[in-house]
Amino acid sequence: MRAADKYEHLMNLLNELQTELKLAGLWSDTEPSKVPLSSIQPFGLDTLTFYEWLQFVLVKKLRLICDRRESLPDSSDVTTMAEEVFKSDEITAPEVLRILSIIDRFISHA
Repeated sequence: MRAADKYEHLMNLLNELQTELKLAGLWSDTEPSKVPLSSIQPFGLDTLTFYEWLQFVLVKKLRLICDRRESLPDSSDVTTMAEEVFKSDEITAPEVLRILSIIDRFISHA
């Protein structure tokens, strides 16, 4: 896959993820303050909900990487965490999990 196509494909996946998060009621119109966003803990668990981390850290960072045509991470395994959080929170959002799984595989094999 050409580099430009790679970034376009990932942007399309991120747009799909955003749509599905909105449909599941997991998308926020209000961004957290800078302090919670500066967490160094995995998934920002000390200052953010997992859903805030997805939206304001993961999606935002991956879009920035695509816009700047920077290198993608070497691997991704967000789906495993999402499955645990959804189970704990009793969230049913199979399309969100499906898209996260596609994003994980895409990044890990890009």
